[in-house]
Amino acid sequence: APPAPPAPPVPPPPVVPVTPANVIGQWRGLEVNDDYVKGEWDASFTDTNVTIVAPDGNTMTGEVSSDVNRLNVKITSGKYNGQTAMGMYEVDFGPVCTFLTWALSQPGLPDAPPSFISAMNSTSAVVYVFEQPKA
Repeated sequence: APPAPPAPPVPPPPVVPVTPANVIGQWRGLEVNDDYVKGEWDASFTDTNVTIVAPDGNTMTGEVSSDVNRLNVKITSGKYNGQTAMGMYEVDFGPVCTFLTWALSQPGLPDAPPSFISAMNSTSAVVYVFEQPKA
């Protein structure tokens, strides 16, 4: 008998309009990519939204959508109002803090950065490292 045809690739899970449970809460952090903006960034995630305060005090809000690897923001106020920043994220756990690494493409671009490393020296992406104390 002839070999069976290869199975079609499994599509990634859909991006849903929800914040991952381990991202919800108050975070403070730094932009760490090349040509970073100096100073502390604050991010506050709810079940479906995020508010980000830049070191200069400017605020951006947005609607979050996510899957196991992606964390995107449809910006609803601020400099890029109406555009979406596509992102990737990872949450890691230390002895006293939880860490959120979040790489975002420039708002309006169709894809998230391909990796954290590529985003570090990209002219069209930023990388943040946020932390929050463990509860």
